[in-house]
Amino acid sequence: MGPNSLLYYNEFLDLKSRNFEYMNVMAANIPRFTDFIMGFSPKIVPYYTVTLRSRKYSLMRTLYQVTHEDSE
Repeated sequence: MGPNSLLYYNEFLDLKSRNFEYMNVMAANIPRFTDFIMGFSPKIVPYYTVTLRSRKYSLMRTLYQVTHEDSE
């Protein structure tokens, strides 16, 4: 186990002992780090999303949310 792996391993153990459920390393978009991070069996989670919606869709979505507020 190299020094970087050992550092991450110890950090994961520390976070687990403090009841953290996950840690977002945010390195899946950096090719030279991807293989290293994948060695820890991570779940890849996007840290941003982009959504393009028409005005008609936005209006319908808002109306739906307003009419279904109380059911949640």
